[in-house]
Amino acid sequence: MRRLWVAALVAIAASMASPAYAMRCGIALVAEGQWTYEVLERCGEPIARHVRTVFQGVNTGYAIAGYSALWSIVVEEWIYDLGPHRLRRLLRFEDGQLVAIETLDRGLILAP
Repeated sequence: MRRLWVAALVAIAASMASPAYAMRCGIALVAEGQWTYEVLERCGEPIARHVRTVFQGVNTGYAIAGYSALWSIVVEEWIYDLGPHRLRRLLRFEDGQLVAIETLDRGLILAP
């Protein structure tokens, strides 16, 4: 019996720590690899959006500044509140493509 409890606790902890690769919005499914317009069509507007530009470079050792190539990536993070009985989701897009779905805390619970 004790093994069953330990196995159940390990399974719960693993499911909470692992990243989500898909998210359900009503009857629609959103998965990594989709574009921003597809997510908007399926899930509507998020409750929050954060946009930033990240610069990345490749260092080959030949350039004066240390980088032989430098480019920018637009990173957008959207937060969806799926209701009081579901966990919030953070969706991260890079250059308009969904690259990660993370699970956050519980959604808002509104008093009657």
